[in-house]
Amino acid sequence: MNLYDAEKILSDAGIDDAEFECRLLAERFLRIPMSRSAYMKTGQLDYMPDFGEFRRALEKRATRYPLQYIIGEWEFYGLRMKVNENCLIPRPDTELVAEKAIVELQKMPKKTEFRCVDLCTGSGCIAAAVMSHVKNASFTLVDISKSALDIAKENMELNGLLTRTTLVEADVMTEIFHSEKFDLVTANPPYIPSEVMQTLEPELEHEPRIALTDEGDGLSFYRAIINLYKYALTEDGVIVLEHGYDQYEKVREIAEENGMSAEVILDYGKRQRGAVLKNVR
Repeated sequence: MNLYDAEKILSDAGIDDAEFECRLLAERFLRIPMSRSAYMKTGQLDYMPDFGEFRRALEKRATRYPLQYIIGEWEFYGLRMKVNENCLIPRPDTELVAEKAIVELQKMPKKTEFRCVDLCTGSGCIAAAVMSHVKNASFTLVDISKSALDIAKENMELNGLLTRTTLVEADVMTEIFHSEKFDLVTANPPYIPSEVMQTLEPELEHEPRIALTDEGDGLSFYRAIINLYKYALTEDGVIVLEHGYDQYEKVREIAEENGMSAEVILDYGKRQRGAVLKNVR
């Protein structure tokens, strides 16, 4: 087998960027640098010491099992993040939410410490990105899944952020913090409507369903988070949320019903993918 053969296995399985993914797998399991693999496509791989592991990874990816879980980590906002089936795979849309959260903190009046909370934290990628760029930010990471929090803790350790982190296993749909105030609340909650789940790409079947859908209209977490956390903000505090491409107007309506203003976050394709919420004074 050579890399051309390996690419064809992925391509035949319906994977769009088969060449890129094949090269990533070759780097991870055969230790062939990405910079070299483009020039060694015809070389035989069977003789290499870890070929069996590479072949198994290739065949697993051909079943549409997520590449990120096979590799075991993924880059997010320049950080290395561990991932497995207990957490969502970090995606570029979520990087935009993290970036907006960083900007919002940098606009606030200076203080010794910015106190932040990341709801439905999963891998902890949003909090890690913010803390890596705002050195006086600390985060409470909340998730209903202990397994997800274990991954988040590992990622905080990996990126040298654990001392600025508190982990809380709890349901974000309920009141967790009774008197605490936060400068920043971030969340990428389950927002896919249940009726849409069966139409999605097969890779999503392997991600935790509890992190993808609220088993309803996709808005129940926004109703709860906005209703609960509008009271938990400092005077200049903000809520920064990710949502689906067609949900901004509904999220804005929920915010306005709760006395908050909303500013849209656009992705690189100019689609509405998030919102910044502030209490109206």
